[in-house]
Parts: sequence; structure tokens; C-alpha cells
Amino acid sequence: MEFQLPKCLYCPICYEVYDEQSRLPIIIPCGNGHTICATCIVNTWGEDGRFACPFDKVELYYYNGIVNELAKNRVVLDALEELKKD
Repeated sequence: MEFQLPKCLYCPICYEVYDEQSRLPIIIPCGNGHTICATCIVNTWGEDGRFACPFDKVELYYYNGIVNELAKNRVVLDALEELKKD
């Protein structure tokens, strides 16, 4: 049987495995703890700075460079690091 990573280690928007570069798992500050990769956040916010959480549609306002200020999902990053050890 082929080993597959758990769904929580993939961005639910682009379906790429999270990493510590462009696919950094970012917790969306919508109040529900949803996580998507940094690339998808940047690619989906509007020119007017608006961003709607893709899961619950909570609207947020962003500015250039905010991704660096948002919380990383350390649980996801730690799980990926543990898998690399195996």
C-alpha cells in the first residue's frame, strides 16, 4: 500500500503540500482557524485589499506584505518536519 500524506498537510485551495517557502501554511484570521498556503492568500485577495475566507466567507482586509505578519500553522509545519525524519 502506498503511503499518502494526511489531507491536513495539503492546502485545500491548490492541493499542494505545505512547505516553509511559498506554500507556507497560514492561519486565516477569520475566527475559525482555517489554514491555506501563503501563495493562495496572495493569489486570491482582490486589488482593493479585500479577501474572503474561502470556507466561511468572512471578509478581511489585507495590504501588501501582510502574509509575513499572519500566524503560521506550526502544527502543520511540525508534522511535515516529523515526516521528513522517517
